[in-house]
Amino acid sequence: MRLIYIVLFFMSPLFAENYSYLVKEEVLQERMIKEFPITKQSMFLTFHISNPKLSLDGQKQRFNFTAKLEIPNIRDGAGKVASAVVSLSSRIGYSKGGNLYLKQIKVVKIESDFIGNDMKSMLYGTIESALNEYYKSRPLYSLKDEKGIIGMTVNSITDVVILDEGIKVIF
Repeated sequence: MRLIYIVLFFMSPLFAENYSYLVKEEVLQERMIKEFPITKQSMFLTFHISNPKLSLDGQKQRFNFTAKLEIPNIRDGAGKVASAVVSLSSRIGYSKGGNLYLKQIKVVKIESDFIGNDMKSMLYGTIESALNEYYKSRPLYSLKDEKGIIGMTVNSITDVVILDEGIKVIF
């Protein structure tokens, strides 16, 4: 009986401390590449978003990325498809089941010599809506399959913090 008290005494700090796990930016970049290209068809346009490039901003707590936008419905005189570079920014959400989600995705900027300002202003809302809908039910990353203590503690996530080098999950 005394042994049980001694073991509990020495084990209690393990349960009192916060633990964290870092999902590195490179791992998140690989995961995003697997999710893309994303194609969305609206009433007037079809567009493809591909080649995401991730850039985490720990100071502002933002998940930023750029991607290539192509609109096959619009072509120039030579038949070249209209394209642009889209800059996006998002927050990170999490579920107690260990999933990390992109949420509140916003288009920050659309850069293109070919797409006019009127078209750009229409695309902002369309792209935001499409990506928010796409990522609503698709986790960016899941800790469920992690081995060891991380996989066992996915239901006890208390916070998720964006750092410049990755996403820190706190248990």
